[in-house]
Amino acid sequence: TAGVEHKERLILKKKCDYLGFMGVKLDPELNKSRGKEMVISTPDSKVQVWVVPTNEELMIAQDTAELVNAAKAK
Repeated sequence: TAGVEHKERLILKKKCDYLGFMGVKLDPELNKSRGKEMVISTPDSKVQVWVVPTNEELMIAQDTAELVNAAKAK
C-alpha cells in the first residue's frame, strides 16, 4: 500500500495485528527488512504478507507517457 507501509513498520504491524482474526502473523524481525521483495509473515501464518518495493515515480511517469501517446494517436 505504497510508501507509507514500506517505510513505517509500526503501521504495517498494526494492520497485520488487526487482521489476526484471519490468521495473519507478522514476523517482527522480518518486518525490519526493507528494499527487497520478501515474505515478512511467520511460517505458521495462514496468510502470507509480502513486501514488494515499488518505484512510484517511475510508474507515474510511464502511465503519463502512455496516456499522452494514446491522446496523440487519436
